[in-house]
Amino acid sequence: SADPEVAPVIDHGYLSDAEQRDLEVLVDGVEIARAVMGSAEPDRAPVAEIAPGPDVRARAAIADWVRRHVGIYYHPGCSCRMGSSTDPEAVVDVAGRVHGVRDLYVCDASIFPALMRANTNLPTAMLAEHLAESIGAG
Repeated sequence: SADPEVAPVIDHGYLSDAEQRDLEVLVDGVEIARAVMGSAEPDRAPVAEIAPGPDVRARAAIADWVRRHVGIYYHPGCSCRMGSSTDPEAVVDVAGRVHGVRDLYVCDASIFPALMRANTNLPTAMLAEHLAESIGAG
């Protein structure tokens, strides 16, 4: 919507692959996790499986469970990516300065050029620590 008061609609496209490769990978993950946990010595085994549960064994049943329970570990980032002024996708430079806008800085996970495969909390804190002095002196 062009109306700034209307909340955006965000569709992450979970499980929307026509060939269902995304679903197959998640089912594989459940099976691999079970194999790893099942390989532990009985006296060192962790607690019993909680979900999808020991009675859910067939791949189709696991897939059904995944469809109903797939969720998000949402770490937004990279929407104001860092890069040179010649990069058409870059919004800020290496000091967090917004290209073409004087005295405007961005210092959060949105400036990461690529989303990492980890929690973004610590890298964002490190980024803030790194840029704080230069932003303050700006």
